[in-house]
Amino acid sequence: MAAAVLGRRFWRFWSASLTSNLSDGVALIALPWITTTVTDEAFLVGAVAAAGRLPWLVAAIPAGAAIDRLPRFATMAAAATVRALLWAGLGLVAVTGRLSLEALLVVAFALGLAEVFYDTAAVTAIPRLVARGHLETANGQFRTAEITAQEFLGRPAGGLVLTAGTAPALFLNAGICALVPALLLRLCRDEHREPRLADDRDSGWRRFGAGIATIRASPLLRRLVGVTMLFNLAYATVLATQVLFARTTLGLGSAQFGLLMLTAAAGGILGGQFGGRVAARLPAGWLPMTGLAGTGICHLVMAAAPVVPVVAVMLFVSHACVLLYTVSVSALRQRVTPAALLGRVNAAAGTASWGVATVGMAAGGGLVSLAERWLTASDALRVPHALTAAVLLALVCTVGRSTTRLSAQV
Repeated sequence: MAAAVLGRRFWRFWSASLTSNLSDGVALIALPWITTTVTDEAFLVGAVAAAGRLPWLVAAIPAGAAIDRLPRFATMAAAATVRALLWAGLGLVAVTGRLSLEALLVVAFALGLAEVFYDTAAVTAIPRLVARGHLETANGQFRTAEITAQEFLGRPAGGLVLTAGTAPALFLNAGICALVPALLLRLCRDEHREPRLADDRDSGWRRFGAGIATIRASPLLRRLVGVTMLFNLAYATVLATQVLFARTTLGLGSAQFGLLMLTAAAGGILGGQFGGRVAARLPAGWLPMTGLAGTGICHLVMAAAPVVPVVAVMLFVSHACVLLYTVSVSALRQRVTPAALLGRVNAAAGTASWGVATVGMAAGGGLVSLAERWLTASDALRVPHALTAAVLLALVCTVGRSTTRLSAQV
């Protein structure tokens, strides 16, 4: 049904995004692993990972301004081409035996910068591919491709290819990225024949700040960004400590932890696949708070009953709810934002989300350490889940009704 509703152009876009996210999945395994062949210092390994995320904080807003002026599919193709060249270049460096921490830091930052352009352009392009009434379904399929490619295809492929050596993994990712522009070629050609979006007259800093100004001027966008920031701030404390929670509180080994994460990813796929259908069956505007409430309840249960079967089920359901929330917020932002400003609004929202997530990740370990003054290590690791539940359920109780009313008006 979704195939007929969304149309061929969307599925060409979806195929390119699936391929791009396959590369992301390989990178999530390959880059940290390769870094450990250069240094065994945890701080430096973390620095390479941080370098890949840093562009979301320092470059997303200028990137959004550029995307609003550039052809979006061509921007995606160009970003994928840059990524292919970076992976190939790093592969050549690996072949010569001159791989260094400095090279990895530079390439990680450059790959992150290309990702900012690709992902922002992709989310911004979706409203040009489908009708307004199908935005939840389209965003759900887009997020499903992301999870499937990264978690179920890219990570295992990256781990497998690494057994053959560093250079093969790097060249594999270069080849995957090189496929993306080919998949986007038809959309790029069609885009040149479409009318250009009406452009605003702002320049310089006013152009960069237009996304933030648009969010501040819209009660719904302002509310959604605020809720998402608090959501991500709390949820990041769980992500930062989930490995320790699995090992210490649940008593799992590495293989069992991997299966637990696959269970969570499967829930995300379910939420992405059925987001449009759930939205159609709920009263108008209810989907964001439904996803938020479901996520909060699941983490409350995990905090109260940290046993493997319960946690596995709750992770499956909570990831489905997270995707329902994400899909609904993306669709609302696409509906309410003028097309000529959508790139900047998406970029500003992404900067806020990644910014607070970075703070939350850093705070997660500190929160557990603080809790260990009064609790055992096992019980202290339940605190991030309890905090996340408290924040999400408090948001539903305090701003849920007004957010739902604003969402229903779009």
